[in-house]
Amino acid sequence: IVDGALELRQRRFRFDDGGEHDGDGDAPQRWAIPVHVRIGDDETTLLLDGDAVSIPLDRDDRTRPIVVNAGGHGFYRVTYSDDLRARLDATTIASLSTLERYNLVDDAWAATLAGRLSGTELLAFLRAFESERDHAVWQAIATSLRGLGRLFDDGAARDAFQARVRALATPALGALGEPAAGEADLTSKLRGLLVGLVGVLGGDVGVQARCREW
Repeated sequence: IVDGALELRQRRFRFDDGGEHDGDGDAPQRWAIPVHVRIGDDETTLLLDGDAVSIPLDRDDRTRPIVVNAGGHGFYRVTYSDDLRARLDATTIASLSTLERYNLVDDAWAATLAGRLSGTELLAFLRAFESERDHAVWQAIATSLRGLGRLFDDGAARDAFQARVRALATPALGALGEPAAGEADLTSKLRGLLVGLVGVLGGDVGVQARCREW
């Protein structure tokens, strides 16, 4: 947010340079991008066809949650500023569509791979998904967590990471309950995904014991 307005900027996404360069040579690529933005409960669309575009904000809008790529149908990634990402708390995220929630996780992980979001910041953001119950969104979360898990050797840092994984995924696993005959296929798949996160990546010995019983 700059001078009371939401500023949207475009640049080419790259994994290998932290997103600091638009492309090769002196002529950066630009696209005409239809952008759907939700500010609080109000939605607007605009065309981002230059370096940047601004949306004036009312006083109340300057503190409301803002979702770029509302609806989740845009073919682009979104990286939020620290302030705007902090507004996407658990309550706001729970009100979004499945596709919007999936995109939030997928974009955050892409930003981490590109060096624009730290692993610590990603873990802090994922805490807002503790109430998530959708299999597709959990697949995106699992991809992020497994990727971060490769960065840790045994030791205190690994133990702390595993504790964060357990804290994030255990509530969803508990909400599913025991396997039952005739349950929906996606329910079984989600349970298996969460068991892997809590028991394997999170190192939960209790879940490991339950797996042996199952």
